Amino acid sequence: MMALRCAYNHGLKTTETRAAACLYIKLRRAGKIEEFKAESITKRDGEQQ
Repeated sequence: MMALRCAYNHGLKTTETRAAACLYIKLRRAGKIEEFKAESITKRDGEQQ
């Protein structure tokens, strides 16, 4: 999703990149982005141990 969002922000305006950018904004407004970041860090740290 982040790669598509980056492409959208750099001018690649397709339906797929627009959907990814809109979804990211929707999740950020709902406060879910921080939860996903914390969850991914926890999973990554757990795998390294």
